[in-house]
Amino acid sequence: MKNLFKYLTITLGLLLLSISINMFFGPHYIAAGGTSGLGILLEYLIQVDRSLIVLALNSLMLLLAIIYLGKKLFIKVLYGSLVLPLLLTYVPKIMFTENKIASIVLGSLIFSIGMSIVYSQNSSSGGTSIPPIILKKYFNIKLSTGLFFIDGIVILLNWSIFGFDQFLLALSSNILVFLVMNLFSKISYKSIENRQTS
Repeated sequence: MKNLFKYLTITLGLLLLSISINMFFGPHYIAAGGTSGLGILLEYLIQVDRSLIVLALNSLMLLLAIIYLGKKLFIKVLYGSLVLPLLLTYVPKIMFTENKIASIVLGSLIFSIGMSIVYSQNSSSGGTSIPPIILKKYFNIKLSTGLFFIDGIVILLNWSIFGFDQFLLALSSNILVFLVMNLFSKISYKSIENRQTS
C-alpha cells in the first residue's frame, strides 16, 4: 500500500508536468528546458512527435541513473522516464490560452508543483531532471539550482531555433520554476536529503 501511494503520487506529478507541456508550453513553442523542451524543439525541426523524442532522450539518461544513482532509485526513475512520454501522448495538445505571458505563468506554476511532487518521492521524470539528482547526491547542490543551470543549455538552443523573443519567454519560465521550486524546497526535498545522507 505504501509503494502504491508513492507511485500514485509520482504519477500525479508527471500528469501535472504533461499538462504544463502540452497545454501551456508546447502550443506557444516555449522550450523552457529539460527533455520536454528538447522535445518541443526537435518536434518543430524534424516533425516527430515530442512524446517519442522524450522517450528516446529519457532512455539515454537512464544509463546515467543506473550508474550513479543505484538500482533502487533507478527503478523509480525508470517509471517516470516511461510514464511521462506516455502521458504526453494522451494529454490533449491544446492551447489553454492565447496569451503567452499567462501561459508562462500558469505553465511554470503547474510544472513547478509537478516536479516538486516527483522529487519529493526521491524520483525523477527522467531526462535532464536526472543530472540534478546526481549533483545533489555527490556535490550537495540543490535540486532546483542544478535543474536551472542544466536547462540553460536547452534555453540557448531555443534562442537559435525560435528567436530572441522566445528565448526570453523560455528564460522567464525557467526562472519562475526555479523560484517556485525553492518555495517548496523545505517540504519537497526533505525526504530526498534524508535518504541520500543515510
